[in-house]
Amino acid sequence: MKPKLLLIDNPVSGMTLGRLTVEEMSRILSVQYRVFVSITNAKDEAEATARSFGGDFNIVAVCGGDGTLNEVLRGIMDIDQAHRPALGIIRPAPAICLPMSSVFPRGLNRHWKRFATETCMAWTLQ
Repeated sequence: MKPKLLLIDNPVSGMTLGRLTVEEMSRILSVQYRVFVSITNAKDEAEATARSFGGDFNIVAVCGGDGTLNEVLRGIMDIDQAHRPALGIIRPAPAICLPMSSVFPRGLNRHWKRFATETCMAWTLQ
């Protein structure tokens, strides 16, 4: 059975130029994962979604800007370590996959940065 992936998408983040639709991202990711989608509509919604549902998934993937990424990380870190999912970061094409240290928002807690660096994957979907 394919691993479960929760895709948290912020369609109005600052990273909209050249990005795929959530349907296209789901189609690409569904080759390898069972994909479930959550589209954010308000501030802190990504954090609440990651916190409430992330423990039921193998991966929580985020597509959005630094604020959305920060929200998802905060939500994931509130999940008990035994049930904490891996983090996936989707950067819109034609973005370059940067070293993980350059993707994190300023002021991000070192513990979160270490967690995400050790259990994180990044995709550039085209």
